[in-house]
Amino acid sequence: MVHGITRTDGLHDATRLFAPFAARREGRITAFTYAVHGGILAWGVAETEADMRALLLGIAAAVPDLLSLHLPTRQEGLFRWCSSRASASRSRSP
Repeated sequence: MVHGITRTDGLHDATRLFAPFAARREGRITAFTYAVHGGILAWGVAETEADMRALLLGIAAAVPDLLSLHLPTRQEGLFRWCSSRASASRSRSP
């Protein structure tokens, strides 16, 4: 259950139809999302901001495409971190 919503069906579909990604800490899954196409991510959830950062870094290393995701601006630290990484990626592109 994530934020009071059971994600069982979504997890089942993700592992069957898409490319699931998870971050683990101390032997537990602490963050999860899945890529629906290339670097386009569906919903994701993490216990902490650090877990979400670890998840996104792992996905970025695993897929050749730039990541595309929705991110709530109320999570200011994560938003700024993502924005700074996106700016760095664009500056290295030809």
